[in-house]
Amino acid sequence: MNDTVKHSCYLCGTVYPGSVRFCSVCMQANTMLPVPEGSGKVYFQRGDRKGVVSVSQIRSQELTGREIKGYEYLGHLPNTWRGLIYGKAGSGKSTFALNFIMAYGRKSLYVSAEEGVTSETIKRRIVANEITGDIYFTDSKLKWEIEEDFKKVDPSLIIIDSIQALGDEAIDFRLDCGQLWVCHSNKDSTFKGDSSIAHYVDLVMKMDEGSLFVEKNRFGSSNISVKIWE
Repeated sequence: MNDTVKHSCYLCGTVYPGSVRFCSVCMQANTMLPVPEGSGKVYFQRGDRKGVVSVSQIRSQELTGREIKGYEYLGHLPNTWRGLIYGKAGSGKSTFALNFIMAYGRKSLYVSAEEGVTSETIKRRIVANEITGDIYFTDSKLKWEIEEDFKKVDPSLIIIDSIQALGDEAIDFRLDCGQLWVCHSNKDSTFKGDSSIAHYVDLVMKMDEGSLFVEKNRFGSSNISVKIWE
């Protein structure tokens, strides 16, 4: 990182005068993004600083997240989080994402950046998995388009399928909701594209031959395998 460029935490918006790897406000690592010059952002004011607190005070704080029925292995998901699921073509990434939306049970936005909203593929997938509920779809591909859609829908969860369609702009999304990014993988099942994107998410999952491998998880167990389909 360039030490002369201001950086901002994508989770809480705190701005630091230089490069840091840990946000001391929301207590998360690897959440920093460079702030463009002339953006008008100023250094954060530590009026929200709590100082020294006891362990009993911390334990008494109400958790804002929840476990998702059928996906308890992901742990206690807060209201704002980022996840990434990757795998080969046809491995079931998009189907997993659609079923996860149903289980999430709150207003959701599905960004179908590759297949669009009128293709036979997306329609068949929705019908086959009996997808219903307060779910909206968009074929937006540009960052500003998705941000406009987000304002219109005001979802609790957004799925971006696939993140490769958006390029480097994806990591700069500051959306106050849960995010699940669908990603492609190479033929050898390794992550396709810039692997550093994994540092910007809380969850990393790999879909392969009907099983989901949780490789990274800030809210629950990592390095576990869950059978999704036979």
